[in-house]
Amino acid sequence: MVVVVVVVVVVVGGGIQQSTEKRPKRGEIWLDVPLLKVILIFTTLCVARLFRVKAVFSGHYHRNAGGCHDGLDMVVSSAIGCQLGGDTHGIRVVVVTADGVIHRYHSLEQLSAGGMDQDLRKLLQA
Repeated sequence: MVVVVVVVVVVVGGGIQQSTEKRPKRGEIWLDVPLLKVILIFTTLCVARLFRVKAVFSGHYHRNAGGCHDGLDMVVSSAIGCQLGGDTHGIRVVVVTADGVIHRYHSLEQLSAGGMDQDLRKLLQA
């Protein structure tokens, strides 16, 4: 089996809208994504489907997030530093096998106490 890992950096921008007129409530985030960037995202999803991509991983969102579109998993991992959500500091372990992609977020406390989960260890040793 051949596994090809392609790293594509797409700067979506827009980001968090900071308005002095009306500010988001605590815990709310407003996203302002222009139409051209939406088209870029849609095109990327179409290309991913064409090449049968199973998962897209990204990070530095300061919380764990994700979703699924037409069988394509989008996995966003939290930053190792400052957290904005309820997630603790940690890393995501990703294992690619012949059967699929398995990923799990591990807190730094969990890793220092006992390491990663046994089932992931066994997959990595195979």
